[in-house]
Amino acid sequence: MVPSEAQFRQRIHDLTQPFNVLRMGAEGALLAAEQGKATAEFLVERLQLIADQSDLAAGAIDSLRVMARRDLAGVLDHYQRPHLLLAGEAAVPAKVLAVSGCRIGVVTSDRLMDRMAEDPADVVVLAADAAGQISELREIDPLQPVLVIGPPFETPDDRCLAAETAEQITAALEHLLHPPA
Repeated sequence: MVPSEAQFRQRIHDLTQPFNVLRMGAEGALLAAEQGKATAEFLVERLQLIADQSDLAAGAIDSLRVMARRDLAGVLDHYQRPHLLLAGEAAVPAKVLAVSGCRIGVVTSDRLMDRMAEDPADVVVLAADAAGQISELREIDPLQPVLVIGPPFETPDDRCLAAETAEQITAALEHLLHPPA
């Protein structure tokens, strides 16, 4: 779970507040010492203030560390799942997508190349009428796996498959995501 903006602002405040007090406490003690006005009692009071605020800062940092670790685990899990990029009007049955466990990106055909440059996909899924983009994709990545949703046609190689039914699509995705050795 990504923290809300309010949670983020609160964490930053929780962290900056002790540092401001630390700075002011240390500057005050230093000034008093320079002017010869620092009594032992005053210095003990300032050092206790610094110790207390250091504990608060350490607690705020630990809180951020825990939050980052928890959030990072979710982000890493998300990005470790296979990424399918559906381009144009590629229609993949919902039951196939639900079973695949993949993260899904959707892009219009005219933005496909830009999107691939930003966030490459493990498999690009094209509609049959967009099959002409295979050569463009191969210019970016000659080994890019491509699944064309539509009737069978002669594909350029075994990293480009065509499938129509849910069963064919599932088998093709399995083959492209986990090719035989």
